[in-house]
Amino acid sequence: SQAGRRMNSELIQFMSYSGEAQLSLDQGKEDRAIKFLEKALARGKEKSYLNFWIWQPKTMARLCVTALKNGIEPEYTKMLIKQRRLIPDKPPVELEHWPWSLKIYTLGRFTIVIKGKTIRFPRKAQQKPLALLKALIAFGGRDVSEEKVSYVLWPEAEGDKAHDAFTVTLQRLRKLIGIEGAILLRDGTLTLDPRCCWVDTWAFERKLGESERASQNGDLDKSVQYFEKAEKLYQAPFLSGDVHEPWAIRLRERLQSRFFHQIGVISDHLCKTNKCRQTMSYCKKGLELDDLVEGLYQRIMNCHLCLGQHGEALSTYNRLSRTLSMTFDINPSPKTESIIRAIRKK
Repeated sequence: SQAGRRMNSELIQFMSYSGEAQLSLDQGKEDRAIKFLEKALARGKEKSYLNFWIWQPKTMARLCVTALKNGIEPEYTKMLIKQRRLIPDKPPVELEHWPWSLKIYTLGRFTIVIKGKTIRFPRKAQQKPLALLKALIAFGGRDVSEEKVSYVLWPEAEGDKAHDAFTVTLQRLRKLIGIEGAILLRDGTLTLDPRCCWVDTWAFERKLGESERASQNGDLDKSVQYFEKAEKLYQAPFLSGDVHEPWAIRLRERLQSRFFHQIGVISDHLCKTNKCRQTMSYCKKGLELDDLVEGLYQRIMNCHLCLGQHGEALSTYNRLSRTLSMTFDINPSPKTESIIRAIRKK
């Protein structure tokens, strides 16, 4: 950067700052890397730089990931990614705002965004190709066998008939998507290419996993930060509009179970640090998704008790009682009853 200033060259400064940012990342000094990256991309944006003579695509892709994670010149960074077709070694599935060619939302809604434009598929004729895409995601999106997909979509077909139906439907799906290489078929297995495709379930699991690992390591404050990012993605259960499709059940239940378990971990931590209102916020979000999770009512009741809000605690208990009675014709658990007895004594 000093050389760039001596030569009065913005381009050399851009190159130098980029190099310092990369070196800092290699050394694990992310804060230092961010400072140099801010300087580099500010100059790049001002001069609309798209290339330089020692350009290394993998290096620049890594720097762009860091930039978007930290909100550094996001519009210029995304333009750089698209113009130079930058692809990181490890696809940044946690970055919803990376300029993905294909984005698929499945948590509460099924929406496809192609090159930034939300696509509508109103015709019933498109339902089978979209069902193929949904099933592919439900089975993990990677290395899913043709036989597995064919069995759930065409259970009555056998042999060549099933293969022909699969082949035709895959062709129709690829035509609908219109992105070459987005859906790969190799050795009889299907994969959504993570280099150009983003799926909200992938991002959700990445962020939730980070929250789980942080809490297991005792860093509960960081766990809360990661969980908040995961929570924003979890608008509703996986493909909630396809509740009767058996192939969607396993992933739906797994994601929901992990989400509610982590709400419990986070809530218990927040309770211990007397952050009752934040605890109730998480628990109420959980009840919006599933109003039969009794543990969430219990945590809300305890929070109201800590805040001296006995009336609100009783209202929460009454809501739980009505819900359990109407749905299962059962009463609250002994643990819930012990909480309400403690509240009534106050």
